[in-house]
Amino acid sequence: MRFLTLLIAVFAAIATLCAEDIPDDAQKAIAVFEKGATDADAKTTDAVAKHEQVLKDELRKIIEKETKAHHSDNVRRLKDYLEDPANKSTADLPDTAAEAIAERERKVLEIQTKASNESMKRQGALAKSLQRVHERETKAGHIEAAALVKQYLDTHVDK
Repeated sequence: MRFLTLLIAVFAAIATLCAEDIPDDAQKAIAVFEKGATDADAKTTDAVAKHEQVLKDELRKIIEKETKAHHSDNVRRLKDYLEDPANKSTADLPDTAAEAIAERERKVLEIQTKASNESMKRQGALAKSLQRVHERETKAGHIEAAALVKQYLDTHVDK
């Protein structure tokens, strides 16, 4: 997630710096990429937040069951986990809670992997578009514009 946010920030900063000097169609390709990256990042963040909320709701239900069963140690551990999940181990939690947490982590990883794959596809499309612009500008003898597009490709688009 942080990688995607960093990637978006880098592209936004670079596009702003050199957007006025590169051809219009290259600017449009970069803008489409940035919008897609921003939209995908927001979608990923929302999906992860949804799964986190589902987990919290499920853990609260488990707390209710453990409270009714008078398992105060489990209730305390579950409440501690809910307060600060990043710094708590799931080893001491009841099995149902540990399974719910593992399932959420699996789903979040799946969401992040899918987002990363989509980002790579968008970046590939951007690279193809910019490569076509570079070739066209080179053939047209616009050396400066071609050099800017090539520089952008070399420094900001993973191959």
